[in-house]
Amino acid sequence: MMPMNMKFLYLFVVFFVFADRVIGQDIQKTIVGCISDNVTLTFDLPEKRNHTVDSYIWYKQDVSGDPSFAKYTVAENKFEIYRDAHDRLLHNHNDPLQLRNLVLLNVQKSDESKYVLVINYVNVTQQTSEYLLRLSVKDVCFAKPMEEDECVTSTCFTGENGMLTMNNETGQTVSGYQVIRHCTKGVSMSYECCNAAGTCEEQMFKVPGKDANKDGGSPVGIIIPVVIVALLLVVFGAVAVVFYRHRKDKKEKKSEDQKGEEKVML
Repeated sequence: MMPMNMKFLYLFVVFFVFADRVIGQDIQKTIVGCISDNVTLTFDLPEKRNHTVDSYIWYKQDVSGDPSFAKYTVAENKFEIYRDAHDRLLHNHNDPLQLRNLVLLNVQKSDESKYVLVINYVNVTQQTSEYLLRLSVKDVCFAKPMEEDECVTSTCFTGENGMLTMNNETGQTVSGYQVIRHCTKGVSMSYECCNAAGTCEEQMFKVPGKDANKDGGSPVGIIIPVVIVALLLVVFGAVAVVFYRHRKDKKEKKSEDQKGEEKVML
């Protein structure tokens, strides 16, 4: 086991080297994630040509002690996690295009920080490939709405003990996140997403198309006029038949009367 004084010395050296490397370095990307959602930390750092990668090392700034966050050693196909996200941190070893990236599951506010990727190369002493990004975590938000099966879907992210309210009515408790599925065509619905601290975000959802209850969209609204027209046609037809028969009977009676008068005259 490493002696205590040597351990402190090791931590001091790691921190000093890390601080010396990142101080003054510009943030190259900011990623915004929703609390309780999954976020991919994408480091747009290409490997050097004609060099063999030895390892990928990620550091987390704004933390006390050793900033080492995770490490992937290529030759051993070994992924190690050093900090507080052991059950929430994923790394895709099988996809060469994803070796530089990390996936954080169930993102928390404490994950908000600056992250640095350092790529080490075989037989190269200087670590020159570095990338710095910032992860910003919103404590309440909606996912981007998507159209799916003639519905609009989204997700309300609140963290624990949140609340989702529809059209200012009684809300429902949210444990982390709640999927929203709005399927009434032409009808706008207001959703309010709130976290436990009372911070809220409101968004309106509407499915394209006519309201089924307006503008003749309802089956009942279509059937009733058809029935009325049909009934009117029946009535008009019946009246026409009665009128025709009445005129016919009148003509026949008049003809018979004329024949009777002719007989009398003879």
